[in-house]
Amino acid sequence: MNRLYYPYNEFLKDVRILENKLSGERFDAVISIARGGIFVGLFIAEALEINNFYIINAVHYRGNQKLRSVEVRNVPVFADEENVLVCDDIADSGETLQAVIKLLSERNKNVTFKTAVLFQKENALFKADYFVKPAFGWIEFFWEKELKPALL
Repeated sequence: MNRLYYPYNEFLKDVRILENKLSGERFDAVISIARGGIFVGLFIAEALEINNFYIINAVHYRGNQKLRSVEVRNVPVFADEENVLVCDDIADSGETLQAVIKLLSERNKNVTFKTAVLFQKENALFKADYFVKPAFGWIEFFWEKELKPALL
């Protein structure tokens, strides 16, 4: 399988590109999809000065192994927010974003959700509203490699 290492300095550059794409929008909150989306959502929330920041858990892979269905937990219910941005690192199959948006929409009928990712695969079932780059092959993000415990 084709693997691409995605370093921190490229991530920073791409977050700025994503920030520029989002600059015409107004969001009341940002939700990051854990785990990969945490970095994306946090940096975007900081860049756009959005204080309402949430984390939702969605598990679709164990390591490199895709699970049969997406497990979604910690789904927030919004009282005052009208426009919410949902961030993830990649729309690979699109199934994670699709499952998250479905649950969020069911529990928050009066909220408009938009999605943003760094990478998007052409054949993803669910396409993000905003993305930076097309994805080809497996992307190894800096946090998956650089933040692992050092081997003794």
